[in-house]
Amino acid sequence: MCAQQRPLIVPWLVEQLDAQQYPGVAWLNPERTRFRVPWKHGSRQSISTEDFQLFEGWAIASGRFNPKTDKRTPSEWKRNFRAALNRKSEIQMVEDNSTDSDDPHKVFEIQPPTGPGTENPLSYGGLPYNLDPAPPEAPVSPLQEIMETNKLETDFEVRAYYRGQLVFSRVFNNVKGLCFVPTGFCGNYPELADVVLPAPNTIHDQLQVSLTERILQGLVPGVVLRTEGASLLGTRRGPSHVYWNHSEFPAVVTPRGELPKEQFSCLYNLQHFVQELIGYMEKQNGSPNYSLWLCFGEEWPDAHRSWKKKLIMVQVIVKTFEMLYQLSQAGGASSLGEVERDLRISDTLQGLEFLAQLREWEEKMEVEFHS
Repeated sequence: MCAQQRPLIVPWLVEQLDAQQYPGVAWLNPERTRFRVPWKHGSRQSISTEDFQLFEGWAIASGRFNPKTDKRTPSEWKRNFRAALNRKSEIQMVEDNSTDSDDPHKVFEIQPPTGPGTENPLSYGGLPYNLDPAPPEAPVSPLQEIMETNKLETDFEVRAYYRGQLVFSRVFNNVKGLCFVPTGFCGNYPELADVVLPAPNTIHDQLQVSLTERILQGLVPGVVLRTEGASLLGTRRGPSHVYWNHSEFPAVVTPRGELPKEQFSCLYNLQHFVQELIGYMEKQNGSPNYSLWLCFGEEWPDAHRSWKKKLIMVQVIVKTFEMLYQLSQAGGASSLGEVERDLRISDTLQGLEFLAQLREWEEKMEVEFHS
């Protein structure tokens, strides 16, 4: 027996609208081209199972959810429904009222398809629709790749400074973390990238050279940063103390601490960063920091000496956080001038409704964290 063919999103959705079986899901014009869908954020106290009925229906129809055997995941149903609509060029969102306190919803419009295969269309509601197989999907954007998982997956950019002078700069791709070691050593972590800090050969001050070399040797067998789940963790293996901060200009409220020896401590968390970014875009808090600053061998922050006076300072830019922050800038979170950004991202911003995407992503992480 042949497997049952899964429905296409547009004719399925039109069928549900005509049947009027989901509360709040309705046509808005006589031509049956514009319709509304309830779109309540999962963190609202008034949320109920009724608010997810349409998304659940599509999850069942598309074969992603079996109510008899599968765990209920409303936020995932909603995300998959939105993704299915985003893939159809003939469906356009024309109003986003999802933040309305009384009636959160979105309004969509169905536009007639064009192109090859539309000369023999199937008509529904006076609107032609082609039932030919769906065309291959547009490449997946970097943002979509990031939001497909609740794990922290990122590249790292590392810059090292000796008394404020840049001595090392490199981007590490496709790694699970970093291991800082001096020249002549390796970290022996196959899944991590070795960050080999240079010897202070170009420094003329011999006292500075001596102190810097002592700190570097004290890093062995390595200072380790690695991702685990949604977090970035850190530890030190050698005798040199390591202090960390989320800013090069520490404030009282800035997260900070000392890396423990032989035990991992959480330095960054993906969900917390996304929460901070949402608050920033909603003007509820300041800009989140996407860099981790490390001071090797000396206590820091130091009220008497800036970071440029420290013997060894390292800046680790978490590239996923940086990209999300740049998108918040492009989306109008700041009144600053235009920021440089990857063109692959800027082209996807409007269609992905960045702030709404962040809310949905954070909601999914919250659900999975408490499940």
